[in-house]
Amino acid sequence: MVSYADVLKDPDNVDLNFRYAKSQIANGNVRGAAGTSERILLVTPDLPQIRLTYAIVLYRLDSIDEAEREFNKLTKLNMTDSLRAEIDRFLAAIKHRRQRTKYRVQVSTGVKRDSNVNAAPRGGTILAAGLEFIPIGRAQEQPDFALLGIVVGEVRHDLGRQSRDELFALANYYHNEQFAIDTQDLHSGGFTIGAKLPFENFLFTPKYTYTNLRLSREKFFSGYAAELRFDRRNILAPAWNVNEHLLGRGTRENFHQIFETTSGWQRSTARRNISAPAI
Repeated sequence: MVSYADVLKDPDNVDLNFRYAKSQIANGNVRGAAGTSERILLVTPDLPQIRLTYAIVLYRLDSIDEAEREFNKLTKLNMTDSLRAEIDRFLAAIKHRRQRTKYRVQVSTGVKRDSNVNAAPRGGTILAAGLEFIPIGRAQEQPDFALLGIVVGEVRHDLGRQSRDELFALANYYHNEQFAIDTQDLHSGGFTIGAKLPFENFLFTPKYTYTNLRLSREKFFSGYAAELRFDRRNILAPAWNVNEHLLGRGTRENFHQIFETTSGWQRSTARRNISAPAI
């Protein structure tokens, strides 16, 4: 590792200064590495590797416009194909970060086999009212195949303000379709909408969530939740990297009557809680 004292002994040594910049990056001093790289480029502006390091440092500092300018300067220099490919990758990443609305969708499918899909007792008997009974019909152990599907989607929209305010929406759906035993079908899904609103000393995140669960094609559960969260760095010990947050959350859980259980509605409830842990 190269120290600042080493650089002072030979300040015009480009290789030494470059190694010092990489040492700063390794130690997490990205802003210092930007200053060192800029100082080298004032003397030797046509060194691709050093300008690339400077551009990457600017990118990591979230100085997107300056980083793009440096990457574009690099494209005009002679360099290896691998170095040019790396520059193209960063330019594509910058273009992506400039998109105010971003989408992501993930789809997964599969097939599973369960040798005891209805969770029948392994011993072959059922205990009820102190007596043992031998299960009959659908209560006996039943194997079955199922088709599985999972869809997850996400949309994030930058409001275009300097504070980086953001709106977001998340959605998910899970589908378990049994081949033979329809009573074991399971469908669940839900969505979340919210915002991230940064202020000078804290981050405010309001959020609303809806969840739905269907058993054997009947609505079994629906849940609603509203959440307000405040995050900030602990001002009494900023060097300890301790974060604290205040979270207020209210939920409503509705259980519905279905063929398999007619008393589920009695479990419906509303909850409210406030927490303020440090993390």
